Amino acid sequence: MGEVVDGERESGRAALGRTLRFLRGQAGKSLGQLAEDTGYDKSYLSRLEKGERLSKLAVMEDLDSYYGCGDLLVREWREARREVIKDKSGAQTTAGNTEEVEEQVAARMGRQELLYRESAPDVRVILDEVALRRPVPDTKVWAEQLSHLLDAAELPNVAIQVLPFAAGVHDLMDSHLWLFWQRVGDPVAWTEGNGFGELITEVDKVLRFRLSYDRVRDAALTPVESTAFIKRLLEECRE
Repeated sequence: MGEVVDGERESGRAALGRTLRFLRGQAGKSLGQLAEDTGYDKSYLSRLEKGERLSKLAVMEDLDSYYGCGDLLVREWREARREVIKDKSGAQTTAGNTEEVEEQVAARMGRQELLYRESAPDVRVILDEVALRRPVPDTKVWAEQLSHLLDAAELPNVAIQVLPFAAGVHDLMDSHLWLFWQRVGDPVAWTEGNGFGELITEVDKVLRFRLSYDRVRDAALTPVESTAFIKRLLEECRE
């Protein structure tokens, strides 16, 4: 049971911070000693314990190992991250809201780290050509983004396909879609657009999204053609 404050359930991030404080107390360590032992900045660790930061998955893995508590912190981190994704999906990010940006980046980086783990999931990504051709002000950053896609495409568990302009209109133009197929349990979908996000668990709805996804995939370039396309675009942005 989580703590209840003013009638509200304790957030996942606050619960994670409370666990971190408890484990450090049990280990008889000060924040300074923990920082020295782990190599993490003292103020950073303090913010984690206060529930002010979410951190990255690798940090929780390190601390789980340090405290010898199995995967306790990783499990609590995953729950807290799910809350962040759900809560922030409908929020508009403003220039002054640095904390929200940091949390969204942490969540996205955590998802990227999954691709490089020993038991990495199989991932297929379909990118609309417009997402690749829209340049950012700094050409170097644009080139780095394209290069990152090419590196990811070489992973054995990743397939990247480009949906060209020539494919015309399609079922998923007004949103982003993720489909998750699990070893245990039913598949789920996550759809996200400008200012909204929704987790879909109803089997019939997930199936309809699967059919839309299949249509888009069939209209996209093959993974080999897509890699060649991104390489050509990378050459263009470097000219």
